[in-house]
Amino acid sequence: ALAKTSGSLWLMTVLDGHVIFSSKNGAGNLYASAGFYTLCKHFVDEFGPFWRMNYNEFIHFIEQYSLSLGFELVTRCLGEHGSVPKTDHLVLHTVVDRRTLGQYSPLVLVHLQERFKLQVPSIYVFRSSSDFLAVFSKLKWDLSVRAPEADRSLRA
Repeated sequence: ALAKTSGSLWLMTVLDGHVIFSSKNGAGNLYASAGFYTLCKHFVDEFGPFWRMNYNEFIHFIEQYSLSLGFELVTRCLGEHGSVPKTDHLVLHTVVDRRTLGQYSPLVLVHLQERFKLQVPSIYVFRSSSDFLAVFSKLKWDLSVRAPEADRSLRA
């Protein structure tokens, strides 16, 4: 059986052009700094010589809409969280409006994923609640279903 890789909570926002970040353990610690490094490395790896332009656009987008982002920081060297991942990375899980503390739609996650190549968990959009319930009823008691089969059923 494969062990799941998991990580630590990492949060970020932007105020007055400054990136503010912290981990579940607080600000100014190794986890918080590792998250910021991993975010910057993501932009360098994904956008090459255009990384700074894309990073600045990302920062501007977060500040313009008063967003706070919640990530899972997955690293090869920090913590004991299951199997060791192949690469250090961030997984964007939530987007919150700082003004209202309301959570944005998962479609904002999809936008950030597509525009800035951020990793997000699988998101499934159903046409109706009955479509969701049909798939859920089909899979809920089938203990033999593995992730690829479940994914195919959810995408059908």
